[in-house]
Amino acid sequence: MLGLGSLFSCAKQNGAELSDFDAQAHSIQGSPGISYHFPMVITPNGDYLNDVYQMVVCFEIPPPDEISHFKLKIKQNGKVVYDTQDPLFAWNGTSISGKEISGFTNVNVELGLNGNSAKEHKLKLYVHRGNCIPESMSGLSFGDMIDPRYGSIYNTQEPICP
Repeated sequence: MLGLGSLFSCAKQNGAELSDFDAQAHSIQGSPGISYHFPMVITPNGDYLNDVYQMVVCFEIPPPDEISHFKLKIKQNGKVVYDTQDPLFAWNGTSISGKEISGFTNVNVELGLNGNSAKEHKLKLYVHRGNCIPESMSGLSFGDMIDPRYGSIYNTQEPICP
């Protein structure tokens, strides 16, 4: 079993509109009272706000060691740019080869809980590079919006572009 610790974790591109994507964090339900949240946008620009992509575990009571299998792959244009089996991962938007990634990516998460078979979850992530975010992105889920005890409750602190 993998132990749980403190786990901290869209605009228009290629013709895709914001309305094509759900604005809330991707959530996976675990045991009663426990859920796993993945933000939809990161902004790896060095300002310490949403610079990395991380899973956030939300729980009402201290969780048991319920993660028995974890595998995460991030792909862009069909190529794996990041992969890990560590649930305490923190991806900074840089590919395995060291290239800075930007734009839409696909995230595949295999999550097995309490020794049960792993289930695959397909998520989307937008990597935005810049010192401010377009207003159209302000309603999307950023990592700084998720409280480990209560889920998505905060507004992002990312500055909005004028």
